[in-house]
Amino acid sequence: MEKINLILAELFKMKVEDLDNDLTMEDIVVWDSLKHMELIATIEEAFSVELSIDDIMELTSIKALRTKAVELSQ
Repeated sequence: MEKINLILAELFKMKVEDLDNDLTMEDIVVWDSLKHMELIATIEEAFSVELSIDDIMELTSIKALRTKAVELSQ
């Protein structure tokens, strides 16, 4: 969980404690389509995986990203 929290905080220029699970792409001003692709690339590199198109399309909330990170860590 710490790894994804640090990625999110850095990319979104936020404090980890402000990254509430209820936040979505629509709530975070800097989270546009380009930032989303940067986020996906960073996650793929950090976890040594290649996410599917379905995963990429579904990872639009902090909760979804954290859930996926836990799954990738197992």
